[in-house]
Amino acid sequence: MWTILYKIFFNILLPPGIFVVLFISAGIIMKRNAKRRKGKGYLLFMISGIILYLMSISAVPNILSYPLEKGKLSLEKNNLKDVDGIIILGAGLYKKADNKPELTIEAKSRILEGLRIYNNISKKIIVTGGDPYNKGISEAETAKLLLINMGVKESDILIENKSRNTFENAKFAKSIADGAGIKNPVVVTSGIHMKRAEMSFKKAGFNFKESVSDRIYSKGITLDSFFPNGENLDKTKQILWEYIGLAFYYFKK
Repeated sequence: MWTILYKIFFNILLPPGIFVVLFISAGIIMKRNAKRRKGKGYLLFMISGIILYLMSISAVPNILSYPLEKGKLSLEKNNLKDVDGIIILGAGLYKKADNKPELTIEAKSRILEGLRIYNNISKKIIVTGGDPYNKGISEAETAKLLLINMGVKESDILIENKSRNTFENAKFAKSIADGAGIKNPVVVTSGIHMKRAEMSFKKAGFNFKESVSDRIYSKGITLDSFFPNGENLDKTKQILWEYIGLAFYYFKK
């Protein structure tokens, strides 16, 4: 119940939910006849528009993602010698028109990075992620099917399919790793997500290395950096979600 309320609350705070709230609030204020109230409504509309524009240009997610992704890289082959397992964190799934489950782009990126490491060391893979939105299949089970189709031996894949968030990913994966004799795994996730993963896996008692599957931050500014688009708005939402998650985990300690 707490997880559902947490997701509802923060989805309202993050774009586009926050703009729905702001624009509706401005409309309610302007609906009233008093000129002073109309002025407040116009001001709220302008502020909302400026915030929407800023969150929709690439410069903003670049700036916001840098503290999260600084120093976070893919693990090179020569640093994999003492790694004895791979833990791939989930990033959501959805149902296609034919009702079959499909991993998100971020989740597939993590799978590909995990597969790259597996092809170098051939150690067991733990895929994580439950079914918090009742899709009928867990993220972990969907990831397992994809890995098998990519040539990974089924016997090399372990699933953690009960978790609802990163903190539970680490907690439940720990008992699986202990049971499989995995003591020094590499944790695979996206660059912006790695700090929250670090916090969770350290708390769970893991000794681990990190490998980033994808990054948002990129150097350089062009004219296109100031044109708004939906992709940047989605990136900004993901980044803000991570900052909120970090704050939540920090106070939860």
